[in-house]
Amino acid sequence: MQNCVAIQIHPSKLLQFDQLGIRDFLKKTGADVQVDEGGPGDDYVNFTCWTDGSVLPIWQHVQRLLTEQPALQMATLVCCTGKYGWEDYLLLHGASEGETLDVLE
Repeated sequence: MQNCVAIQIHPSKLLQFDQLGIRDFLKKTGADVQVDEGGPGDDYVNFTCWTDGSVLPIWQHVQRLLTEQPALQMATLVCCTGKYGWEDYLLLHGASEGETLDVLE
């Protein structure tokens, strides 16, 4: 089973959105990066990073992106597959008020 980090960005919350730049940044992890845009009227772009290995290096790379581009922090949701795939996914960034973020170690 492949492991996955899913990053959802809401471009309308940003002054600038460099979709290709983000994709290229994520590809530096060695992951297979898939980009899917929402349909008409939807305000999101999903970046899905697939790997046969651990998702931790990908998450650390995403954390660098969020640190280097603080505006992305409020426009981004990040989760990843857990030990049993999406059945026990981890919410890593962008929780709504009252939700708890998971820690990936």
